[in-house]
Amino acid sequence: MIESIRLRQLRTFLFALAASLFAGTVLELLAVEHYQDTIQLIPFGLCALGLLAIGTVWIKPGQSVVLAFRVLMVITAAGSLFGVYKHLEGNYEFAHELHPKAGFSNLLEATLKGGAPMMAPGILAIGAIIAVAATFASVAVESCSAVEAEAQSIRPQRWLSGPSSR
Repeated sequence: MIESIRLRQLRTFLFALAASLFAGTVLELLAVEHYQDTIQLIPFGLCALGLLAIGTVWIKPGQSVVLAFRVLMVITAAGSLFGVYKHLEGNYEFAHELHPKAGFSNLLEATLKGGAPMMAPGILAIGAIIAVAATFASVAVESCSAVEAEAQSIRPQRWLSGPSSR
């Protein structure tokens, strides 16, 4: 019984944390005006998708919904990695434009230290991983509840019997 309560609390915490990361990312993207080009709108879509998916799996955590949710979180993580690539690409292009004759090591350093943060898009992958972890806590809660129900059904029956009248 206590295990299922703790798993439910863990599930709630993980979903809330993932939702906070997606919502916070939207606020940060708006603050830095990350909507200049069409491609910069991708993280907004991924965050909206993540929040809607968390709401759906929270309300209806059935097996098919959880599977679809996990697929959506893989897509979110892939989009996150694409964002890391685009940030690195932008930093490289900028450094190469400023210093066209720079050597590889200088360009690499400028790419990694450039103006577009390398790991900022990775927050969506972290949110997706946390959200998927919450679905495993959901499965564990269901398993734990099933085991508890089974245990309740096989407990020895106590028969109230008075003194034998034989």
